[in-house]
Amino acid sequence: AKDAIGFLEQYLQHDTANLSALLGLGKAYWQSGEMLQAIGTFRRALELSPGNDEALRLLRGLGR
Repeated sequence: AKDAIGFLEQYLQHDTANLSALLGLGKAYWQSGEMLQAIGTFRRALELSPGNDEALRLLRGLGR
């Protein structure tokens, strides 16, 4: 997951509105135990796509 985090963070510097990359980054943070970063990333995804089922489901899984 650490490799994915680095790759996705770098990718998102060039394509900040890529919803799939944001969700992937949030999941990678979650798998790495970085819950605050995961929550923030899923919330960013919801800003781009309000009501996004996957982001909402993932946030619920984190208790947020």
